[in-house]
Amino acid sequence: EISEALDLLSVDPDQKSEARAIFESKTEGGSECISEQLFAEMLLTLFRSKNQATCFQKLCAKWDLTQFAVNQGETGYTDEDIRDAEADFGAEPGKSLPHSQWTPLEYARMIRSARNTLVDIRHQQQKLDKPITEYWIATSHNTYLEDSQIFGQTAGRMYVRALNSGCRCVELDVWDDGETPVVTHGHTGSTSLSFKAICQTIQSHAFAKSPYPLILSIEQHCSEGNLTRQAEILREIFGDSLLTPELDAAGNVVMDQHGNPSGCLPTPEEGKHRIICKSKLT
Repeated sequence: EISEALDLLSVDPDQKSEARAIFESKTEGGSECISEQLFAEMLLTLFRSKNQATCFQKLCAKWDLTQFAVNQGETGYTDEDIRDAEADFGAEPGKSLPHSQWTPLEYARMIRSARNTLVDIRHQQQKLDKPITEYWIATSHNTYLEDSQIFGQTAGRMYVRALNSGCRCVELDVWDDGETPVVTHGHTGSTSLSFKAICQTIQSHAFAKSPYPLILSIEQHCSEGNLTRQAEILREIFGDSLLTPELDAAGNVVMDQHGNPSGCLPTPEEGKHRIICKSKLT
């Protein structure tokens, strides 16, 4: 059951052995059961970012949330605002966190919380009925990479994390691996995953956080054969949710007055639960 749960969370196969070791270290007498708290601790160990841990050590050794806000150019916070913010990040609801008691978990909650977003959520427009090009879009760069840009691991769970954080545009760098398109950071020591596996992960989590259209930003490095294979995979996995251009009677793409494929730049409202692909050939 734990193995199936890890699959649903997109834990990579090579981490299954690490998960087993953690499981055995957390249980006694060869028990096949684990508590909810111990399961959460196991996931935190598996998913902890090395970069995040380094930042935590630098910032939280002398942690002062008030000074941190000032350093980021944010002013106007009262002591009560700071206490409320610290309570939001605690392991228990309403638990205030003295400076000396911050942990990597509370730090992770802080940097991923709505309080740390670029946009003030109190002023978000509710009816998104203008062309999608008129909006700022929450976008993830090199979404697939965990940690280093040079030697990082390509992980499907990074898409789960981005989508659950509200991203509406994720990136896939696609390269040839024989006759199979794979996602990786080319010309580096990064690992790779099949394009199909990544698309399956995205399909499972695309609209878990938001109903608005999801943009797949695909950087192409593939041969013509694997470009065709990508198109087949996209149609197979995303089906009718894939936004495609209008075609005329001869099968040619219909262009709008601005020179864009007709129907491919909807308003966010019109594009709810749709997948938009944009591709760059390099």
